[in-house]
Amino acid sequence: SMQHKRAWNKIILWGIITVTLLYVMCSVSGYAVYGDIVKSPIYQSLPGGVTRTLSTIIITLHVLLAIPLFLTTFNLQIETALKLESRGFSKKTEFIYRAVIRTLSMILVATIALFFPYFGQMMSLQGALGDGMLTFVFPIVFYLKLFGVKKVNKLELVVMVLTVVVGTAGAAIGTVDAVKELAKAYRGEL
Repeated sequence: SMQHKRAWNKIILWGIITVTLLYVMCSVSGYAVYGDIVKSPIYQSLPGGVTRTLSTIIITLHVLLAIPLFLTTFNLQIETALKLESRGFSKKTEFIYRAVIRTLSMILVATIALFFPYFGQMMSLQGALGDGMLTFVFPIVFYLKLFGVKKVNKLELVVMVLTVVVGTAGAAIGTVDAVKELAKAYRGEL
C-alpha cells in the first residue's frame, strides 16, 4: 500500500536508528544519575510530583504508540489469511476491515497484559531469549549455512564470530536476569 515501496528499507533503517538513539540517551542519562540503584521502569526512580507524572504519561504514550508497529506483521498475516486485498472491496471498506482487525489485536494484547500474571517478566524473558538470537546469531548462522564458511573472508568471519559471541552472551545475561526477576515476582518480592 506504500506509494514508494523501495523506500521501505530506508524508512526502517532511519526508524531503528532514531529509536536506538533515543533509548541510548534515556538509558545513559538514567544510569549516569542513579547508577546501579535505578529502578525499572525508570520513572520509579524519580521523585514524586510533576516530574514523575509527566514521565509516566510520556512512557505510557510511547508504549501505546509503539505497540502497533510491533503488531504490524501479525496484523498483515491475519489480513493476508482473510484475503482482504483480493476480495475486491472498496478502499473505504478495506480500510474499515483493517481498522477493526488492528483494533481487535490491540484489545487482545491489552487484555493479555492486564490479566496474565507476571506479563512484564515473561515478556522480558521472551525478549532476552529471542531478540539476541534473532538479531545477532541466527542471521549469521543462516548466512553461513547458505553460502558456506569458505566463501567468507577471514576478517568477515572474525566479525561474524565476535557478533555471535556477543549476541549469545547478551542473550544469556538477559535470560539469567529475566529468570531472576520472574522468580522474584513469583515469590512476591517485587
